[in-house]
Amino acid sequence: MKKAETVRSILKNGECKIQLLSKREDGSFNAGGKVDAIVRLKLEEPLSVRALIIKLHGYAKTDWNDSVGPNSFRRGGRQEIVNLETKLFKAMSSGVKTYGIGPHEFRVRFDLPQNVPSSFEGSNGFIRYILYALAVTDQKTEMLDPTNVHVICPLDLNFDPINGMPWNRSESRDVGLFPCIAGKVSMTFQVDKRGFCPGETISLFGQIHNNSRMVISYSKCSVVQRIRYLQDKWHDHKEKKTIVSIKHDSTFPGSTDSWNGEELKIPNDVTTNLDHCRLIQVKYTLKLEIKVRFAKTYELLSVVLRMGNVPATKASRMPFRM
Repeated sequence: MKKAETVRSILKNGECKIQLLSKREDGSFNAGGKVDAIVRLKLEEPLSVRALIIKLHGYAKTDWNDSVGPNSFRRGGRQEIVNLETKLFKAMSSGVKTYGIGPHEFRVRFDLPQNVPSSFEGSNGFIRYILYALAVTDQKTEMLDPTNVHVICPLDLNFDPINGMPWNRSESRDVGLFPCIAGKVSMTFQVDKRGFCPGETISLFGQIHNNSRMVISYSKCSVVQRIRYLQDKWHDHKEKKTIVSIKHDSTFPGSTDSWNGEELKIPNDVTTNLDHCRLIQVKYTLKLEIKVRFAKTYELLSVVLRMGNVPATKASRMPFRM
């Protein structure tokens, strides 16, 4: 699904341009905050309107192709999130207001609700916020200069104490070629917390013991992003991709693969967990897997991570001990 392109609506008698006034370097606005903008009209001849309205419209949309047997269906849904407007002028009856030749400037402000989801662009859906002007004349209603507004919903990881707490897991698996079992592979792993923000690093401590008669070709730890697009509770489309990973080389029978603080750097541009949207879900998992030579890949660890944009209070990192 393509991103919305920036469009400038050119009037026959001038032009309109909306300038967003964000205090953030990336030009975004916080949910629960204010969206400030300046609307500038530059007219080459008088413009008579019955109404001049500035609107902020936010909505989510999903769309994908679903194949069932020989048939193919278009699936998807739409969720209205916010629809705010400011009337710069609106006639009570048949009256009009005429704006003369030259520049005209209007300052507008919208209060975003606290519980709106962050902006999102995916291959099969999006969450978008559009700011635009509506000029209503006797002949038609024209949309002027639709402008994308990037919204960030603050997701404070400190609201759930578990996000900042260290955790550890132990696991043991039988490996081999079915039906012959070649022995066990066991692991113990520790991470200092489970809530992270884009740009942070995950430090990995642990050991994988190969107590089998087979060679472990490699071990890999990765962060997996899962996106779920929904139409309703019966129809959905899922995507999965690895956003960052580290791989270790072979571990021979009787040997140990040690992880001594290797770091997984989360990319700065990943999407945080999406809250308050019923059509799009984004979740993250930390996964540890091994590939046994001449056998299959085994998943030893799968832990749900919380991706936010306000860092969790980092717990004291404890050295790994067996």
